[in-house]
Amino acid sequence: MKVFINKKYTSGIFILLCCLFLSVIVKAQTPAAITTVRGRIIDKKDKGPIPGASVMLVDKDKRVIKGVSSDLNGNYVIPVPDKTLRIMVSFIGYNTTAPLNIDKAVINFQLEEASNTMNEVVISTRVKTNNGSGMQIDKRDQTSSSITIDAKELEDMQAASIDQALQGRMAGVDITSTSGDPGAPMQIRIRGTSSINGAVDPLIVVDGMPFDITV
Repeated sequence: MKVFINKKYTSGIFILLCCLFLSVIVKAQTPAAITTVRGRIIDKKDKGPIPGASVMLVDKDKRVIKGVSSDLNGNYVIPVPDKTLRIMVSFIGYNTTAPLNIDKAVINFQLEEASNTMNEVVISTRVKTNNGSGMQIDKRDQTSSSITIDAKELEDMQAASIDQALQGRMAGVDITSTSGDPGAPMQIRIRGTSSINGAVDPLIVVDGMPFDITV
């Protein structure tokens, strides 16, 4: 008995089998989508873990989409919501890594210390101030309080005397009028009206020279 097989039919079956075989190969070679990335962050020099490092997922414009911090052992786990995102790591005192494509589920990082880290800076300064007796001393050596009023603040004031011009401009200093007579002196009291020795009038010193209360 002779069996005749149509060549055209045989060719169609062969092509169909080839397509099925190729589709299986392509499917096997296509990697599964990465939904979570984990890894460890260490110091490149001493290989010690870096806790608290910032692990960030960024887009093409380097905008941070998601971020986590490494634990005490330098380990991190971060979910990946979009396969187009890239991963980068930063930590104070270390160089920030360049964004990396997420092509595997485990990505470890070794951070290098920043070369532009500033050394300790010590700033010392000495400010001079007038201690009220005409002497210039270091401000840190001054043991009493002082108030400075710029002469420009008094230029536009209409006052008959300097004590009237200073009235109400110094905290803790009360300047009041004792009489309504023209040219009468003002009463000056500093931090209260009582004193151990009975003297309540302040000592006024101008250019190192003491003056009476009437200035």
